[in-house]
Amino acid sequence: MFGNVTGQVDRMIGDQMRNVQRGLLCVLLLALWMVGPARAALVTGDVAFVGFNADGADGFAFVALNSIDANSTIFFRDDELNSGAFNTGESVITWQSGATVIAAGSVVRVSNLASGVIATDLGSSALSGVGGFGTANEGLFAYTGVDANTPGTFLSAIFNGTVAGSGSSLTGTGLTIGTNAIEFGNNHDVFEYTGPRNTQSTFSGYQSLVNNPSNWLSEDGAGDQSNNGTAPDVPFNNTAFSTTTAAPEPSALLLSLSSGLALLAWCWHSQRQAANVTQGL
Repeated sequence: MFGNVTGQVDRMIGDQMRNVQRGLLCVLLLALWMVGPARAALVTGDVAFVGFNADGADGFAFVALNSIDANSTIFFRDDELNSGAFNTGESVITWQSGATVIAAGSVVRVSNLASGVIATDLGSSALSGVGGFGTANEGLFAYTGVDANTPGTFLSAIFNGTVAGSGSSLTGTGLTIGTNAIEFGNNHDVFEYTGPRNTQSTFSGYQSLVNNPSNWLSEDGAGDQSNNGTAPDVPFNNTAFSTTTAAPEPSALLLSLSSGLALLAWCWHSQRQAANVTQGL
């Protein structure tokens, strides 16, 4: 008699443990479904410059050619770069995306660098070092890393003169002029991309357009040309880039929703079945 009771108790304990395991598995699967697939880190070319101003208050603009995760950090630095390491003496702008994802195609403008009180229309920025850009032989790098002095991935670069003239080298950065970096060779003060923003089937298709000087306007001269009524002027155009690829069909959303409902149904059925087995003991 006691052996039979002991066996039933053992089975009940085992069933309860399996119920707990099923419940934990359901919670895990539902959490993964709600979060969705993991997002990849930014890679070279995922950011491109679309504006550069070395006059007046100084600033720049960039486009996200891939979505940027919430709470992401990108460093912008105009110190010289050689052998993968920066020297010091100029400025570092630390830009953070904030609590929401920055959608691919978004244009971010960062201004007022020379004043020390930075303005940013998306995310937030902080300045360290001496704010402002040189009007000749200047270069600006965009990169990610554990901190400003430890570059991990170089995203893009812009030079109002040439790379060599700025005192930098692209060796080891993965950057290539005309592909994911741009040099103008004229040492002008104000530059703005004026090429297409809605003609490519993918956002990466804009890389060659944005990094082609023929798709830019520039201006130079004595004094401040950044707001003199002759293009290019600041504030830079922040019209978002878009693709010609059709938006996802509603069926894609329905498929995702149906997958979630199917998962919920499986969890409910599994737990009900386990409860029936336990009650039958």
